[in-house]
Amino acid sequence: MAKITKCYNYRNKLNAEGKAQIVIRISVGKEKRYHNTNYWIEPHFWDEKKAEVKKTFPNFQTINQRLNSIVKQYQDKEIELINTGKPYTAKDFFEETKEKENFTDWCEKVITERRNTVSDKHKSLYRKVISEVVALKKTENFKIKDLNLDFLYQYQNFLLKKDLDPKTINKRLQMLAMFENEAIKSGLLKPSENCFLDYKYMKETDKERYMPSKEEVEKLESLDLKHNKELDLVRDLFVFNCYVGMRNEDLFSLTYDNLSVENGETILHFTEHKTQKQNRKNVSILGYGKGVRILEKYRGQDETFLFPRLTDVKIRKYVETLRTVIQARLPFTFYGSRHFCLSDLASKGLPINDLQKFANHSDIRTTQFYLHSQTMDKTLRELFKQS
Repeated sequence: MAKITKCYNYRNKLNAEGKAQIVIRISVGKEKRYHNTNYWIEPHFWDEKKAEVKKTFPNFQTINQRLNSIVKQYQDKEIELINTGKPYTAKDFFEETKEKENFTDWCEKVITERRNTVSDKHKSLYRKVISEVVALKKTENFKIKDLNLDFLYQYQNFLLKKDLDPKTINKRLQMLAMFENEAIKSGLLKPSENCFLDYKYMKETDKERYMPSKEEVEKLESLDLKHNKELDLVRDLFVFNCYVGMRNEDLFSLTYDNLSVENGETILHFTEHKTQKQNRKNVSILGYGKGVRILEKYRGQDETFLFPRLTDVKIRKYVETLRTVIQARLPFTFYGSRHFCLSDLASKGLPINDLQKFANHSDIRTTQFYLHSQTMDKTLRELFKQS
């Protein structure tokens, strides 16, 4: 019988970065062979007793699941060898051909080959794409050539349901395309087998499809949801963001420290997670001040946050429920609520420069925003008077 174990630093030597590789060791008698997993970590992240990566390491769950999956593959391979009725050695576990290399192993190999030219942040993003593809496929037992055009659109819809914007979705798919291109260079795929040949990346305008209409927002506002407090909360959060147009991570992390009253008007001021820039929303002006009533509704329900907390899973679930209740023509997301706000302001005649400042896009400096904030409030006040 073979002994299949997860090992760390079996050479008892660290590389220049102070890391060693996790490997799978297969021992048959005195013969030993090693499967290089291409996971390199510092010694303090390895639990020798449990033979797993500690919880303090980023993506520890994904790595441990992957390691266990590799061990399981070799255990299955041993059963195949036993069933042949012939003696076998450790070498026999490595008779798989290059063409049989599964998707995850192939991608990890590509990442390792690029380790000197790819940052740790991008490695993490590549591995996120790998884990998402595996989750969508519901198995690790598939090859790079098993991906096809239909799957690409399934993956796109999978990412849309996670409330990601088109730009982020395109980046994820471009990362997946990189693995396809490397497979073509290595001869695993023919150029004609590239499933991205007929795939069309999302356009920025595509996000409008996932934005509610004005009539749909009005339907949401009129719903009586007292019977379900969590659904009521998600509706209020969504409608509130249709007025203020914040990014999701900023909206869900608002605290009482972000709230102030200036000249009798309710103001939200915060640092954006994405851009690390300052932003400011006059809730008393936006949406005719409807957002103030929503803030008051939840005042004091949480000691720290302006709105009670819900998990991302519940939020996505309740957004879909709301869409079903009002019979919306197309799916919409929380990102769509921000887009609705910006589109609504543009339709009311807010000048494009002021709209860019309001959205705090990357080409606007923080100082420029503060210099023009009073002028913008005046413009917004006039717009909502006229409508």
